[in-house]
Amino acid sequence: MVLSNMWNILVTEPKVYCEECLSILGELGNVVSREMSRAELLDSINTFAILMVGLETRADRELLERANALRIIGSPTTGLDHIDTSYARQKGIKIVSLKGEREFLEGVNASVEHTFALLLSLVRKIPWAFDSVRNEKWVRNKFFGTELNGKTLGIIGLGRIGTKVSKVAKSFGMKVVAFDPYTDTGRVRLADLDSLLEEADIISINAELTPETENMISSREFELMRRKPILVNTARGKIVNEDALLNALEKGLISGAAVDVLSNEVTSDEPLKDNPLVSYARQNDNLIITPHLGGATCESMKATQIYIAQRIKEVINRSSSRECDCKDGGDYD
Repeated sequence: MVLSNMWNILVTEPKVYCEECLSILGELGNVVSREMSRAELLDSINTFAILMVGLETRADRELLERANALRIIGSPTTGLDHIDTSYARQKGIKIVSLKGEREFLEGVNASVEHTFALLLSLVRKIPWAFDSVRNEKWVRNKFFGTELNGKTLGIIGLGRIGTKVSKVAKSFGMKVVAFDPYTDTGRVRLADLDSLLEEADIISINAELTPETENMISSREFELMRRKPILVNTARGKIVNEDALLNALEKGLISGAAVDVLSNEVTSDEPLKDNPLVSYARQNDNLIITPHLGGATCESMKATQIYIAQRIKEVINRSSSRECDCKDGGDYD
């Protein structure tokens, strides 16, 4: 990693990043904070050593091939599917993210709260009841909901978020069962995936997107859902096969779904265009889609951005005191 006393830093989503974060970055060098079209970004990326992105910026191979001066990518996210991490590693670009930062993330609760915001909105039919009121219709019987108390919540992925979801669920009087082959915790009853799918009234996806979990929930899995559960996905869109999800909704294999993520959100500039799930949601009142808002609270975004900026500062200060080898350039924080 070639070092410089002053770094050219590009922040691609200025409406997202807070002033405190930008101030810390300003201590490191010249900060350019502005929105760019994809073409503008491709044309200018070769002049920047640090790139600060969010979920709306694709740091894919096409971009990284042109990023000849790039040494660090900062992303205040736990998921990195918007970054070509493999190619970044090849180029010696260090990625500073929230992945693996368990101690810091213990104090961040936004995604957990959004899981229940989606779930409660769906089971109590809040969006449609509010639409009715906005249209000056005071109607109750169309919007009777169901309670969470006594229902069985099946959690897929019992990491930090899944564990917190289980605690909140228990406070609602829910029974909890979880599938996670990488934990043996005694805090939650564990089951194999098929058993969970058969037993759960509500299923919450809280797993990390990996080659193992991509399309984990597809046609076969929906056929196993004998209780016609509600599916909530605040993790990553590619974990659930969207064609199979649409089919499950249309055939009544599940009662409904609330998703905060879409499979094409990091690969398409227009993820909603001609999207079959969006078309279904326009005509039905058992599907809610939000634009990846799980971690998007003012408190969590500010805290995570400042944390990433400070981590980048630490990386640069540490690197300045010694010659960095290729392994350092390939670390994933």
